[in-house]
Amino acid sequence: MAIKLEEEFQELLRSLNRNNVRYLLIGGYAVILNGYIRNTTDLDVCVASDDENAIRLVRALKEFGFDVPGLDGSLFTKPKSLVRMGFEPLKVEIINYLEGVDFEKAYSNRNVIELAGLKIDLISVEDLIANKKAVGRHIDLADVEKLEKINKQILAEK
Repeated sequence: MAIKLEEEFQELLRSLNRNNVRYLLIGGYAVILNGYIRNTTDLDVCVASDDENAIRLVRALKEFGFDVPGLDGSLFTKPKSLVRMGFEPLKVEIINYLEGVDFEKAYSNRNVIELAGLKIDLISVEDLIANKKAVGRHIDLADVEKLEKINKQILAEK
């Protein structure tokens, strides 16, 4: 399965890694990397909301080139924070919460994968399914159906 991650997305993830940001790749790319190939129009990242991680995240974003007025760590420590950058098909959404899943639990369950020589902290399929069920949009529930079927097949093969 050849997954193409846009160069701009790769560079953002490299910057997060270089700055030791605690993050999880979630959303459409997480669905794809967990086995269900479908279209996605953005990159969704969830970050830890503690002060130290927020400082590292701001440093990573500035290094990436997202140095806008008002960019400081408090943006990422407020409850249910959402920051959007860019436009489709190169839109990035950074959030600091996961519906239906505790970030710390999900981070400890994460899968560290490598794609095109890039290390990515990927939400586990179990936590992705729980998150998508909690969000409950039509696309999320369709993802859940496919991911559960794929996960069931994988478990049956073990």
